[in-house]
Amino acid sequence: MLDYSFLICPETKQELGLAPKEVLRLINDKIRRKALIDQDGKIVRKILNGALIRKDRQLLYPIREGLPIMLAGDAIDLFQIGVREVSRMMP
Repeated sequence: MLDYSFLICPETKQELGLAPKEVLRLINDKIRRKALIDQDGKIVRKILNGALIRKDRQLLYPIREGLPIMLAGDAIDLFQIGVREVSRMMP
């Protein structure tokens, strides 16, 4: 597993943490149903094998092939799956 602890949100400079498997499962279920959009307003089509969640638990940055995608437009607003639900799953 790669160490992503040095990364911060490019917009708010908040810390990021790895998304738990339960959150990835919820995200990927929405991706399969084409029911998830990124900050650019595009439907997210690629299944995620990892993600980084901003400390305030409002945005998620995808990890694809081990590389974190830190572009603001590719971030996913976690309100789409329920911030409270995500908060319950985070350590």
